[in-house]
Amino acid sequence: CNQLFSEISDQLNGINLYNLYLPCDGLTANDHSLNPRTFTSWLKSNENLHSSELPCLGTTTETNYFRRADVKTALHVRPEADEWNVCSDGVSSSYQTDWTKGSIYYYPALIQAGYRIWHYSGDVDLAVAYVGTQNWIKNMNLPIKEKWRQWKISPQVAGYVEVYDGITFITVKGTGHMVPQWKKPEALHILTQFLNDEAL
Repeated sequence: CNQLFSEISDQLNGINLYNLYLPCDGLTANDHSLNPRTFTSWLKSNENLHSSELPCLGTTTETNYFRRADVKTALHVRPEADEWNVCSDGVSSSYQTDWTKGSIYYYPALIQAGYRIWHYSGDVDLAVAYVGTQNWIKNMNLPIKEKWRQWKISPQVAGYVEVYDGITFITVKGTGHMVPQWKKPEALHILTQFLNDEAL
């Protein structure tokens, strides 16, 4: 199994796992460090979280912006706060994480409490692939209220939606992990519909 995973990882070297169709920013010739093995290791062990850059995403602009004194003042960031990074060791180490369970075990209690839940995924996100999310939602065995169907913005298909009793699963077409960053109109539409308690 490890050998097979290694072979697959080698074939995905240099692919942007956060958005399959975006280039991998920061990739250099013969760079063999950006494959699923290093991403998985990085995500699970926080080994590289000291870096202000996420693999392939080129986050220097955001990092420089949120580190500016005027921005920190406008956001009421305390002067003694740690320097802003896209991912933070301090924040990450404070999480109570069980990698074997993930977050699925929270959902039954949230549904039972009557919270309205919409869960969206970009359909070209390889870091948190939508099919995995779709499967764990299906495995909750919730009654389906609306079968898998398109949702649109104007005449364009923006993704797909399936409504369960307790959770709505939404995909956003042609984007990856950072839906609000890469598909702003679609993200705003999802948020607006949710806040207005209207169907997608």
